[in-house]
Parts: sequence; structure tokens; C-alpha cells
Amino acid sequence: MWRCYEGRFPSSVDQCDAWIISGSKSSAYDSKPWILTLRLLIIDLARSDALLVGICFGHQIIHQSLGGRVQKFPGGWGVGAYPVKALSDFGGFKSGSTIRVLAVHQDQVIQLAPGFSVLAASDFCENAITRRGTSILTWQAHPEFVDGFFKDVCARLRTMAPDQLIDQALGEVGLPDDRVQAGTVIVQFLAGNGLVKNHVS
Repeated sequence: MWRCYEGRFPSSVDQCDAWIISGSKSSAYDSKPWILTLRLLIIDLARSDALLVGICFGHQIIHQSLGGRVQKFPGGWGVGAYPVKALSDFGGFKSGSTIRVLAVHQDQVIQLAPGFSVLAASDFCENAITRRGTSILTWQAHPEFVDGFFKDVCARLRTMAPDQLIDQALGEVGLPDDRVQAGTVIVQFLAGNGLVKNHVS
């Protein structure tokens, strides 16, 4: 693990067989030195066809680094397991099915990086899950979130996001969602199996 926000980075893209870029309170378009360094690393990873998964901020900075565009979304915050629709079959999700995974974000990818396609979208989040070939997979939502952590995040958001939105998201905590299947998709992808069509328990 490298805590990039502390200025710690791998020395080579060959140090790992697969990579995950996690969430962050920073924005992908910030000019902080560590973010600029991370963007260069992402470019190197993409050139090497390394297996790479981006989650929330990771999703955004991968697109920002590779020629896409991220900005603060005019439609406001995305909080909770809001639904997105699968646009094709992937990882056990069927085309047209609804995918619900906990999310917390204000920024969005508004322009895909070249070579990427959209796997799932909604009117609120047009680029919710994306891929580039068999090497890069990105999710706007947080499949790794557990309910207790999500509640803590919501408590800290009270000063930034509308109370009504947070109350609605908290009221839906515990309802069935797709984080387990989403996690399985990511594990299979990082294992080099691509976006396998059959769900593996």
C-alpha cells in the first residue's frame, strides 16, 4: 500500500501484478503535487496494460489522467446506493438490470477518456462504471463500503450536503444492494479473468 497523499509512490509499475486506486477527499483536477505525480503513474500503468481498478476518486483520476474530464457535478451530491443501469452483460450483471452500490461523491466524470466504454449509467451519473479493454475497470460507487463506515461518512457530510439527501441515504441503509457481486466482479478482473459473465460465489 502506498499513501500517495503523503508523497509515497511505487518506484515502478512492475512492483505489483494488479492495482487499485481508492477513494479520496481530494479532487482529481486538483493541482496538489501528489495528485500530479499520481496522474503520471496512471499514464505509465495504462501504457503497460497493467490491471487497474479505480474506485470513486480512483475512477475519476484515471479518466482525468488519460484524457477525460472531471468536474464538480451541477446536479449535486450522489449519496447512498442510488440505482444505475447495466448497459451490457458483465460480471453476472445482465444488460438492463439495476445495480445499487453505496456511493458518496460530488465530482463526476463528465467526459470519458479515449478508449473507454460505459458499462452502467443513470440520468444522474452517466459514467457510473467504465472499462478500457481488459486492463482498466472503474466504479464511481464504493463496493468496499460497509454500513457502519458509510454512516460515519454521512455524519461528516452534514455540513456540506443537504440534510434531506443524507437522511434519505441513511434511511435506506440495510436494504439489499449489489456490493458483494460488485466486489466479486473486481476480484475476478484483478485476477486477470476480465469481466467474466458468470457470477462466482
